[in-house]
Amino acid sequence: MVLSCLPVGGPPAGQQLVQDRTLTTIFFTPSESEAPSPVFSTGPYRTIGDTRLGQITLTDLYAHTYPGTGGTAPGLKSLRPTVEKIAPIQMGAVGKSPPSDILGRLFLTTLRDQSSLASDSDPFSPPHEITRYDPQHGTVGPVMSDTIRFSPSRARVFAVDFLGGSNKGTLFDLEVSRDLTDVSGPVFVEEDFYYVAVARSEPYGPPSSSTLLRIKPNAEPEVLLSSSQSLSITAIRGGQTPHLLVHQSPAPSALPTGFFMLDLETLASTPIPADLKDLSFVSASPSGRWLLFMKTAAPSSGEEIPTQTLTLFDWTTGARTDLSPPLIGAMELGATANSEWRPGHDELWIQTDKGTFKVIEPGDLVTAVPLNPGLTSRMFQRAGTGEFSIFTRDGQHWFSRSPDYDGAVYLAWVDDPTLPPLPINPQGTVANPYWEVGDGRLLVGASPDDAARQELFLVDPVLGTSRVLAGGGQVVAVGKSRAPTLLAWDGGRNSGTLTLIDLASGAQTVLAEDVYVVAVDPGHSADVPPDTDILGPGTEIAFLSRGRFDSPYDGLWVTRLP
Repeated sequence: MVLSCLPVGGPPAGQQLVQDRTLTTIFFTPSESEAPSPVFSTGPYRTIGDTRLGQITLTDLYAHTYPGTGGTAPGLKSLRPTVEKIAPIQMGAVGKSPPSDILGRLFLTTLRDQSSLASDSDPFSPPHEITRYDPQHGTVGPVMSDTIRFSPSRARVFAVDFLGGSNKGTLFDLEVSRDLTDVSGPVFVEEDFYYVAVARSEPYGPPSSSTLLRIKPNAEPEVLLSSSQSLSITAIRGGQTPHLLVHQSPAPSALPTGFFMLDLETLASTPIPADLKDLSFVSASPSGRWLLFMKTAAPSSGEEIPTQTLTLFDWTTGARTDLSPPLIGAMELGATANSEWRPGHDELWIQTDKGTFKVIEPGDLVTAVPLNPGLTSRMFQRAGTGEFSIFTRDGQHWFSRSPDYDGAVYLAWVDDPTLPPLPINPQGTVANPYWEVGDGRLLVGASPDDAARQELFLVDPVLGTSRVLAGGGQVVAVGKSRAPTLLAWDGGRNSGTLTLIDLASGAQTVLAEDVYVVAVDPGHSADVPPDTDILGPGTEIAFLSRGRFDSPYDGLWVTRLP
């Protein structure tokens, strides 16, 4: 006999939208109108078998309306899916919205038509494709191939299908679309779309010619330059005017050899010295002036490792310098991961076997300055972004660790290396991605072995303190003064207590028990202004609750923060 009972402590805070214990994730998608942000859930996972592709996991998407009229929440079986046969959107306790454009339309990974999956004529066909769903009108489509990228405003979308090496794609403006063929290196620079059209004499042969094109919003394509050989482009942002770094290999005599900079306003080109044409471009400084190139030299014997040299070139003045191993020490293979520009500064930081060095602006460019002997820089992930950096976003602090890697991460001031670095988690623990409070403070979770049961530290670099706020759980989001968390996490049932923590006092407010997924309303735009408190009073939070036994409290809930 199976008994059903109510959880201790009463119902969760808020309104129940669905009564069900098999939902798998939830999310809000940004609202671009005065209406509340739509909230979605996915149903239980299921698998289908295919002799060629193996097991494929699928689920269905459901859209929900709130606030409702009250009464008993419906069960999942009484609801009709909005989009069927989609791939899982997000695993884990924090609901993450799929990509959306400026009109709030979702881009979902869905299963391709079964007949194409079973086709022997297309053995490399991927099992999924991207489909656009419009919550406002309830429409599904068009098919968006298998890879998409957005313009900065999210008003334009480029979908490309690399299947068969054809590189076909579609550029979507808000109301119109344009099919493109033979697309190489597509990139948005501000709202303008740039790409190289590659012509080949045979399907898989070398390029016979290349053409660089630009398509402005709702405009016809315009040719910027053509070449009888191969072109590749990289956007160089920063400064007053955006540029493209163009690499032509080999270049005809009518154009600069190797690399050149293309001004996207005047279309004037500035050549890069010919002796850099065989180097690999790595990155540009925040101002866009300094270009970093890398060269790897083969070892002279089988016992030696390849040596790597970094070259800095100011394309606006012609100044340059080579940073070779005698100057800064040897870099491990993959030097791109060992060098990073400090945010907001033309200041390159490099990790070598001699320690961490910074190479600063012209005037001191040839001097490599050692920093904090005994520590090595450490790439650290910003929660909710997927970005890794050795710097905080404002560029005022940098992360490091000890060479023996005891687990502890240190935070140090960039402009005052005499100040001792601040340990932000204990030795023997692993620091998880950190959250930025917005005033220079960080919220960091760390645990010896279980990332779902972290000890949460509020780090204040100005005061030089790292204070424990709570333990046994994980952070959902961080605002200016408080953070929703999942504490008392039970790994056996993958659920915890949804708890709001005040960052100043550490006071805790319980919102719901037995919660396994939480999502926060992002508001009216996915790009929230830096001064916005994303967890201000009235912010909506959705969560999934599932008790130890079947309960009327199981399911999807939405509540407003006090």
